[in-house]
Amino acid sequence: MWAQSAVVYAHSHVGHCYYPSQVGHTHRGIGSRNILGEVIDLCHANDIAVVAYYSLIYDDYAYRHNPEWRIILANGQGAAEHSRYGVCCPNSQYRQYARAHAEEICHLFDLEGIRFDMTFWPAVCYCSHCQARFAQEVGGDLPRTIDWDDPRWVAFQRRREAWLSEFGSFMTAAVKAIKPGVTVEHQASTYPLNWRFGVTTGLVAANDFLQGDFYGDALQGSLCASSLATSARSSPMALRPAQR
Repeated sequence: MWAQSAVVYAHSHVGHCYYPSQVGHTHRGIGSRNILGEVIDLCHANDIAVVAYYSLIYDDYAYRHNPEWRIILANGQGAAEHSRYGVCCPNSQYRQYARAHAEEICHLFDLEGIRFDMTFWPAVCYCSHCQARFAQEVGGDLPRTIDWDDPRWVAFQRRREAWLSEFGSFMTAAVKAIKPGVTVEHQASTYPLNWRFGVTTGLVAANDFLQGDFYGDALQGSLCASSLATSARSSPMALRPAQR
């Protein structure tokens, strides 16, 4: 069976771009080459549709070089000080950076789709941007104790969920404004996971279809496969063939 589509890296968790970017950090190993463009051309020459991969929130380069964009833990430390992957808050100016990056990719390349990976909260964020939004929308300081009997903690969690859904729609709108015909997807494997990720059905509206890479046990895999199969039967969507 011939491949019908391919997911090709445009931007990775570590923040590297695989084409000469004027917005982000180009992988120094590619020199002046446009690896993304080369692979897209090869795929299209063989009637293979291309989905560009873009890592959202997980961007180590942006995290290390822009401290004000970092997700901050309740203890005041950056969320990724001892991790390989830096994580950026979607309430910070990182959102403008990510949008500009997506717009650049859409302007530069002929694509059939974009896959936004990692659209979730890696941790509960206490940065100044989250504090400001909470103060404006709810009032007062961010609660520091996880207490589901505390209305303020519940309000904070509901804001986290709403902010994430809004960010997903914000990124999807950036793509659709330039390339309305491409498919857009945000990683959906977090839907059956716990509250910390902040993923709810509100994020569904930002997707043309749902996809995800699953790391749970057999029960999780069975549940997700059944859910996706039911969704496909009720609203089938097929990736468009390459159009040149």
